Amino acid sequence: MNFFQEFRTKIKLLLVVALCAIIIAVGGILLLRVGLGPSSPTPAQQEAGQEQGGSFQVISRDDNADYGDVYFIIEEGERHLIAESSRHASPVDPDTGYQDVRRTIRYQASEIEVSPNKKWALFKATCWETVCPQVYDTETSEIHFIDPGYTNEITWLADNRLRFEGWCDYPGTICHEDVYESASADRPWEMQLVSTGAAETQGWQTYRNDEFGFEVGYPYNYFISDIEGGGVRIAHEKWEEELVHHPFVFFQVLETDKSAQVRAEEIIQQNKDGGFGIIEEGCSIHCVSNRAKRVTVGDTFSGWSYEIRGASGGTEYIILEEPLNSSALLEIGDHTAGSRGPGDSIVPQEVFDQILSTFRFMR
Repeated sequence: MNFFQEFRTKIKLLLVVALCAIIIAVGGILLLRVGLGPSSPTPAQQEAGQEQGGSFQVISRDDNADYGDVYFIIEEGERHLIAESSRHASPVDPDTGYQDVRRTIRYQASEIEVSPNKKWALFKATCWETVCPQVYDTETSEIHFIDPGYTNEITWLADNRLRFEGWCDYPGTICHEDVYESASADRPWEMQLVSTGAAETQGWQTYRNDEFGFEVGYPYNYFISDIEGGGVRIAHEKWEEELVHHPFVFFQVLETDKSAQVRAEEIIQQNKDGGFGIIEEGCSIHCVSNRAKRVTVGDTFSGWSYEIRGASGGTEYIILEEPLNSSALLEIGDHTAGSRGPGDSIVPQEVFDQILSTFRFMR
């Protein structure tokens, strides 16, 4: 008799445990249904969801309708969080001044394009002021940035590769007609150059100096400041309110009746006499070029070039051979700020070259 009572007790206990497990499972499903516990869907869920009409969507936040978070919607009431937009700008490193713009990513409230094989999803986003598209792997849930990434003109090819048709260094600055395609369908975020095109200075502004008779263009998101004695300094707008050492390009009037070569050699000698080392001899800090070199600026002008390096940056100078007048020359410079972080220590070489290409005398 005791045996049967003990057996019935065990059966009741097992039934209670099973009932509790069922209640917990049903409760978890209900939480997901109402969106209280978003999680990344499994590959099987995503595949099933896409077959049933599921899709990726950017759902705007209440505080900003221009961007939002990326969700995968399997069916009405069931959504899984894939990626979140940054609510605040990424912090600036107090030691280097470097700001990792990829930590300030915001997903645009626009259609998300899925590859033909449904393995990849293309997310369009902005990182600070640049466009930074990404590829999402539906099998591993990994997100990959695309380089070069400053473009919205990007589409999927039939073989599950991506194609860029035109891109810009920064929005509205230097735009190219270059075409890029994915190197392979296995890693579509890795792009390779297919064809090249001419760069254009779209949306640029123009600085004119009527007193000395020259003009030069600069990108819309750069600002200018006058140089005492004549000339202009050009730098990215992010430095306009920052009283810190930063990179810039400048066009400066030099009052002298000497030739460009003689004036350049004089400046070099003054720095040597001041204790500066020689760059060509391996010096890296507080150095100057040993001699000035003759260079061409674009297809039109010639000048004499030299470099000076300080403790936290340096400047490459070009004094144009053609004088502004009988007592003045024009010196062009590209100043770097070595104390800044990657991407913030220089004016991009292509931006500098394009600025030089817009320079002309107004005669």
